[in-house]
Amino acid sequence: MLYGIKDSSNLTIISNTTNKVVLFADYCNKTDINFTSDTVYAMKKGVKAIGWDSNREGTLSTEMQVFDLQWIALLMGSELKNGVVELNKREVLNVKNQSATLTETPKATSLTVFKLDTDGITQLTEQIAGSPASTKNTYSINGKVLTFNVDTFATDGKVVCYYLLDSADTAKSFTVEADKFPSAYTIVADTTIKTGEGVEKVVQFRMNNVKPKSNMTLSMNSDDVTTISIEWDIFADNDNNMLTFKAL
Repeated sequence: MLYGIKDSSNLTIISNTTNKVVLFADYCNKTDINFTSDTVYAMKKGVKAIGWDSNREGTLSTEMQVFDLQWIALLMGSELKNGVVELNKREVLNVKNQSATLTETPKATSLTVFKLDTDGITQLTEQIAGSPASTKNTYSINGKVLTFNVDTFATDGKVVCYYLLDSADTAKSFTVEADKFPSAYTIVADTTIKTGEGVEKVVQFRMNNVKPKSNMTLSMNSDDVTTISIEWDIFADNDNNMLTFKAL
């Protein structure tokens, strides 16, 4: 019987440390399974006559343009965490009547303010926290409201503000550490295969010992969609098996 496949596999990623599913992906655009081996030949009058194969190696390659953030954390050997994180904020404000209002309340001592040129881009003199009622190029803050010196802003203008603030407790974060790398996983790849009679069947590829290569380029391009590409090494498991194929 003849078969054909025309789809990318869905992937179930299982931690070999906890035996729990950490990711399911039904959005990969491409999944490639590749095996190579080394061959040593005995030659007969310069022609290959006998071959000995060894050193089988396998790789699984995946590509996706929509993704769970867990993918990047997994690839870096990091833990994706939920909770409050500290964020950097940049904000350009219009100053009217020597006053401007921030959208957020800065964390203590984190606020830096510069007067902007008329182009709204070029930073001019830094405005220092002080007594704007009497000192030029100073400001005071009350909650989110900034007050500037009347001589500094004799006419309305703009300032740029840099500060820190805490996010909501629903934020996600991870840290890439220099000495931590991804561990081993089991991957179940399933897709459909169609027979010559047009009947679709489910097929699965199970790999019990795979490890992502900790290499990644996160290219962010205004002209194109970001593609995440991950390559996994396929190792033999305790039974010396690298991949099991099942057609249901």
